[in-house]
Amino acid sequence: MKVFKKVTLLLACISALLSITFIFDVYAKYATSASGDANIPIARWNISVNNVSIKNNSNISQAISPIFSGNEHIASGIIAPTAVGYFDLAFDFSQADVSFDYTISISPSNESVVTDLIATGYSIDNGTIQAFEDSRSNYFGSYKL
Repeated sequence: MKVFKKVTLLLACISALLSITFIFDVYAKYATSASGDANIPIARWNISVNNVSIKNNSNISQAISPIFSGNEHIASGIIAPTAVGYFDLAFDFSQADVSFDYTISISPSNESVVTDLIATGYSIDNGTIQAFEDSRSNYFGSYKL
């Protein structure tokens, strides 16, 4: 009987040690922690039109200065019937790391009394003027360049 108790006690201790070992192995899977650090650059998107950033604001009307060159009947800088003028949009894409599309929308100011301006075309880098399709019917609108 004494031997039986000793064997039982020995088996109980071995079982307890094995159980503790298994419990620590299982618990270690859930208690393990890791840390790390990543240095990943994020793409920039900062486009300027006439030195005005459009990142947070797409209205650049304050940065546009229309130029009316005048002719023999109309003084320079004056808008009148048949006057021809233009405005420059200088785009700076140097702070943009991703590709994009842009649409230019032209519309008169709500305070303007001139309502019959016609957009006839555009040029890139003072190149050849590209006419808008059916430009005489395009009083204002959106143009995807």
